[in-house]
Amino acid sequence: MKIALMTDTHLAPGGKAVLANCRAVRDWVVAAEADITLHLGDVTAEGAMHAAHFEAAASALGAWPTPLYILPGNHDVGDIHDIARSPSEPPVDGMRLERHRRALGADRWRVEAEGWTLIGLNALLLGWDDDETAAQAAWLDDMLAQAEGPVALFLHKPLFRTAVEDDERHIRYIPPDPRRRLLQQLASVDLRLVISGHTHQLRRLRVGPVEHVWVPSCAFYIPDSRQETIGEKVVGAMLLTLAPNGYRLDFVGPQDIARNSLLDQTDIYPDLLTGEAH
Repeated sequence: MKIALMTDTHLAPGGKAVLANCRAVRDWVVAAEADITLHLGDVTAEGAMHAAHFEAAASALGAWPTPLYILPGNHDVGDIHDIARSPSEPPVDGMRLERHRRALGADRWRVEAEGWTLIGLNALLLGWDDDETAAQAAWLDDMLAQAEGPVALFLHKPLFRTAVEDDERHIRYIPPDPRRRLLQQLASVDLRLVISGHTHQLRRLRVGPVEHVWVPSCAFYIPDSRQETIGEKVVGAMLLTLAPNGYRLDFVGPQDIARNSLLDQTDIYPDLLTGEAH
């Protein structure tokens, strides 16, 4: 099975460059004859604060050429309840979650493919002491109990920078305590892959039996003046090819996709014109 992976489209009314890149990914999905597409979040530029961004996203992703499974990102529903949350973003709440679900569907999902269990989690709920978090944790237990082969986990934010034991609190990663609780839940299954978006960088890191993969944004890269380089600052998508008990992952720069910079996206982030941090 061929699975197209895309993330961080940052769609918004008037966002011409990001929309063009999203369309380039759509064309590549068709040409690659992908079976399904997984979107790992930040579908919108600022849907957490502007409902109209979801209208733009729903329009761009409508009639997608494959079944499309979407996860929320911090730009869509607000950020994790943690001291490392960006001060420019609201914390996730029920109203924003429902807005995302109405526009784009379920914020968690399970897909069976080639003997694998693919699980998509709402990363923004991790660390929130709320009924939504408890419901997701209970759902995950049920999904894992049904998993008989290898498991791949998909979420918006990476679990950590370097190792399971990392205690760094950073807007880029899942906070340490909810990360440990999540990994304890996953300890009973054959976890092979953890695939995330959010960083706008491409990175592959193996920790024990698990490969952790950062899928780069298909909208733009973030220059070094705004973000340290850890992986590769490329713009594109990835293709995950699954076989029973095995997989292959390839980075793809679709035809006609542009290597946009965040700093040029003043049509969706007008605060860049004043030099304010995004």
